[in-house]
Amino acid sequence: PVGIKWGQWASTRYDLFEEDFCEALGTLTNAAPAHGYAHSRAAIEAAFGQPLGSLFDSFDEKPVASGSIGQVHLAKLRGGGDVVAVKVQHPNLAERLSLDMSLLRALGDSR
Repeated sequence: PVGIKWGQWASTRYDLFEEDFCEALGTLTNAAPAHGYAHSRAAIEAAFGQPLGSLFDSFDEKPVASGSIGQVHLAKLRGGGDVVAVKVQHPNLAERLSLDMSLLRALGDSR
């Protein structure tokens, strides 16, 4: 996740990097990796302690966006029918962030 976030930041820094490098990194802004629907469903059900069907009349399995930390699904609330955006954290995020930060610290210490 830290690498994706850095790449997203670096893609906007034409003052620091070559244009083709920034453009290549720009794909991370619009195409961050997504996790599967099964994880989203399980995470939401665990967070609310209810089946997905009792929370939403409909839930789009395909995310509308994905970033370095999580992804967003559209859903229609039960009863009221309001369409909402539901953000779900990527699996194992805490462990992945910890590993990324350890690697960055090691790189910093080696200088």
